[in-house]
Amino acid sequence: MENCIEWHRYRTPKGYGQRRWQGKMQFAHRVAYVEARGLGIEDIAGKVVRHRCDNPPCINPDHLELGTVADNNRDMADRGRSTRGSASGNSKLTSEQVAEIRSRYVARCRINGGPALAREFGVGQQTISRIVNKKRWTHLGV
Repeated sequence: MENCIEWHRYRTPKGYGQRRWQGKMQFAHRVAYVEARGLGIEDIAGKVVRHRCDNPPCINPDHLELGTVADNNRDMADRGRSTRGSASGNSKLTSEQVAEIRSRYVARCRINGGPALAREFGVGQQTISRIVNKKRWTHLGV
């Protein structure tokens, strides 16, 4: 996508432009979206303005579309922008440790059961359960 128009004033740490508009701080791309369409901010309450260009400071109305949080999350996943695995700031485990947990796990085993692995790897039993049942770390394919 070409011809992004970037906001060059204040930006959030994630790169989104912010500006004061109608007495309140707003994301610059939301203001650009509503101004271009003759709407008010209240008309898009509960919706997100998504960047088709994947460029957070862009305020080009042609690059912006209205959607839901689910649409935005799907965009992030489809475009490879969501953090997964050890890249997540909340992760305590590496991909290698998760693979080891899955390979060693034996239900109700004193050495390789959920409680033992949870103690060994410093996580909760529920985390072990989610890993072995592939409800977490699903992208590994092991």
